[in-house]
Amino acid sequence: MVSNAPAALPPLPPTVYRTSRAKTVRLVAGCLAFVAAGVLLVVTGESVGLNAICILFFGLGAVVLPISLILWGPELVLDADGLECRQLGRIHWAEIRSAEVWEIGHQRWIELTGHYGATFPPRPSRYGTWMARHSRRGDVGTARIRAAVLPVDVWTALDCIRRHHPGLMGPPLVGRPGQPAPADEDPLLATSRTELLAAFPPELAEDVHAVVTVMPHTRHRAGNPFGVLVSGRPVAIPARIHHDEPPAEAVQALTPRQRKVLHCLYSRHGDGWIRQRHLEQFVDATDPWVVPFVVQLAGEYVLPILVTIHRSLADRVAPGTEAGLAHGRFLADNPAFFALTAARVRSYWNCYHRDAYPDFGDYPGCAVLDLLRAAAELAGPSAVTQS
Repeated sequence: MVSNAPAALPPLPPTVYRTSRAKTVRLVAGCLAFVAAGVLLVVTGESVGLNAICILFFGLGAVVLPISLILWGPELVLDADGLECRQLGRIHWAEIRSAEVWEIGHQRWIELTGHYGATFPPRPSRYGTWMARHSRRGDVGTARIRAAVLPVDVWTALDCIRRHHPGLMGPPLVGRPGQPAPADEDPLLATSRTELLAAFPPELAEDVHAVVTVMPHTRHRAGNPFGVLVSGRPVAIPARIHHDEPPAEAVQALTPRQRKVLHCLYSRHGDGWIRQRHLEQFVDATDPWVVPFVVQLAGEYVLPILVTIHRSLADRVAPGTEAGLAHGRFLADNPAFFALTAARVRSYWNCYHRDAYPDFGDYPGCAVLDLLRAAAELAGPSAVTQS
């Protein structure tokens, strides 16, 4: 019997990215320039000790950089099994959950995220052990490949990574799903839109598009998204966004549901005052896709936000109420997320609020947890046992 299944594509040949020779030459030239300036200042008798240290430091750099170009291996090698990074060591594709570009200011890098709760990177090189240990954020391990060390631009490198392993999660490189971005559009802006779309169920896509249209552009990527289930479907909500707020008249032109979407997104803003202001506009809502935005804020450190959530939930999260059912179902579907939120509440109390609330039971965050835990108990035991 002849199978009609398509033949598996052969693996791509390894891709090798070596240290950029041009960048190394520029760095060596810069080191030599500092050495020359230091020598000149020493000769003239100005700050002899400090300039001597500068001469030694930059002189060492001028020697080590060319040697590293000759003796060290490639910066990055991609093959059928995984990648080999000089700073991070060997990482198999099965150990990576997602790969995406991040940017802060003029600095860009490729961020690799491991699977939930896994140690990542699993086997960093000796050079990268410290970097790997300090690149972890919360429960999800991350590792970064700096764009500065690659001989190609960061988007080309990310595209190559995804071609070697198409199963990696992460926002598309350009445009909305199924739609290429305009030729003159910055891929970073297109990716940001895609990240915001992923924070809501598919039936809200048109509403989210309308909201994103009125949001001012930003040159900063959304923070590392956290994944949860909403009515059984996965969404990825950004930890932080950095968009300025839209004009009031643009917000008023949106429909009520679109305004609710906008307020949810801005509850992920990097400014705590902005988060609180927008939370107050939707904290009483019972839509299933709103609940994760409220629960995430319960696990943060801003005290007025915790007070706002407690005030809203205290009278509404009760057996048989619409709010109690919405929160309980969400927590029952996401027990690990609830456990992480509970751990964060206690951690932030210990770090920032223990002086004002010596007893954790008196802390507003504890009161919020009690309300959420009660709602979770009504929906199912799994959400409670892990928190």
